[in-house]
Amino acid sequence: MLGNHPCHNDTFSKWRRLQAGEQNPFGDPSEWQRFLGELRCSYRAFMSLAPADQTALYERSRFCDYCGDRAARLFQRQES
Repeated sequence: MLGNHPCHNDTFSKWRRLQAGEQNPFGDPSEWQRFLGELRCSYRAFMSLAPADQTALYERSRFCDYCGDRAARLFQRQES
């Protein structure tokens, strides 16, 4: 799997393993299911938080800074 961001599939570590001679560190047939499992767990943990804690988590994550004003407005609408 090649993720959108290096943290999604440990791209840098796999690149180092490839450079060290490993045949194909990117070819892991179980990785997609493992990644989905991690996302599922994160989602469930987030949804178990109180709304105020969800808001605080978003503020600390700087998600809205990364995604822009439109994302911030959408999130604020969901809080109401």
